[in-house]
Amino acid sequence: MKLPSAKIPSVPVGPHLVHQPDYRFAAWCRRQYGINRGIYNTIDDALYRFGLKDIATRRRTIVSFLDEVYQSGKCREKDRVKFGKGMLMATLHQFLRDSFQFVEMR
Repeated sequence: MKLPSAKIPSVPVGPHLVHQPDYRFAAWCRRQYGINRGIYNTIDDALYRFGLKDIATRRRTIVSFLDEVYQSGKCREKDRVKFGKGMLMATLHQFLRDSFQFVEMR
C-alpha cells in the first residue's frame, strides 16, 4: 500500500539527517523541538504501527509533525514542543488524518 507523502516541514530534511543513527536523529529532534527520547520513541512507534515502515519516510514524517505542531503553537511552551497528558497521541492522530486523509491505528 502506497501512502501519500506527508506535509513538507519548514526545516530542511535531507538524507544527511534522516539516515543518521537513531541516537543522533533523536538528539537533533531534542535540540530542534525540545522533545525527550520517550516522546520521540512514542511518535516513531505510532508511525511504524500506522504503516510507515521505511525509516527515512518515518523520520521525515516525524519532522513534519513536530514542525507543524511547533509552527502552529498548539503545543508549544517557549521554544519547545510540549504535550500535555494525552495530547501527544490525539495531536498525532489529527496530524495523520489531515495528512493522509485516513487513520486506523490500534
